[in-house]
Amino acid sequence: MAATQLMYRNKTLSVAVGTFCLLGTGIFIGQAFNPGKGGQGLTVFAAIAAVGAGMLAARTLVAPTLTAAHNGVRIRTLLRTRNYTWSEIERFEVVVRPVKAYKRKVLTITMRNGQTRSFNELNSSPAKVGWVEDAAATLNQYLAALRGSGASIT
Repeated sequence: MAATQLMYRNKTLSVAVGTFCLLGTGIFIGQAFNPGKGGQGLTVFAAIAAVGAGMLAARTLVAPTLTAAHNGVRIRTLLRTRNYTWSEIERFEVVVRPVKAYKRKVLTITMRNGQTRSFNELNSSPAKVGWVEDAAATLNQYLAALRGSGASIT
């Protein structure tokens, strides 16, 4: 792992969702300033929807991302951010499973308490070796090195 942190990101998904949200923002802004027969109610609804779509577009700049640092792992998806300390994590795995209509390789975390957490946004094509396998292997190596060194992994 790098000196301070390691970051993996699903750039394709980020660009696709970001573009869609920006398009939605533009459409809602246009509707807010030209409500037509909808009147003031449609103007307010379109303005609120434009702000929401803009916030989602901004969120795609940092999501979906996995960041590992000395204190643990942070996983940002479009709507949530989850933090896990190294002491909570048993191992990282890659599982082939359906994501919407397609089979994808998805990053999963097996916790020490036996729970498994899957992150559908952190996926890659099952046809070739992708960044998800690299992330899982690197993170497992780092986790093993932490445990092997006897360092406090909190």
